Amino acid sequence: MRPYEDADLEPIIALIRAHLGEYVIRHIGPWARSEAMLRTDIPDARDHISVVTQRGQVMGFVWIELAEDSLILEEIHVRTSARGQGLGRELMRFVERKAGVHERGVVRLTAFRESPAVRFYERLGYTVVGENTARAQVHMEKALTAPPQN
Repeated sequence: MRPYEDADLEPIIALIRAHLGEYVIRHIGPWARSEAMLRTDIPDARDHISVVTQRGQVMGFVWIELAEDSLILEEIHVRTSARGQGLGRELMRFVERKAGVHERGVVRLTAFRESPAVRFYERLGYTVVGENTARAQVHMEKALTAPPQN
């Protein structure tokens, strides 16, 4: 795991588009608008993005933000070819450890309701606490009662 670097922008946008592009187009609007926003937001959030690489390729990343009472998981993506190998769980443990380091007892995230990611989060103990029906998204959270296990 390493901090975001400028060279990560294109691979990160490609991962987001591969995993969310269809949902964005269906429920939010044209991908180009979201991509333009990401091209500004990602470099601005550089201190909040951690990247996993293998042989120089971005295999996955997390983007977190601190709220007053929680840690917000803005984005998490794992390259399709790296799925099923525990990297997603490892990234989620990293997120939960960061919440503990920053003394936040809750991790919050938003996902498209029809995404397989919802089931992944549920298996990790996250529960649906609300939804944005206009965007077909669910809001999920997990209260951290103890430091996450490795």
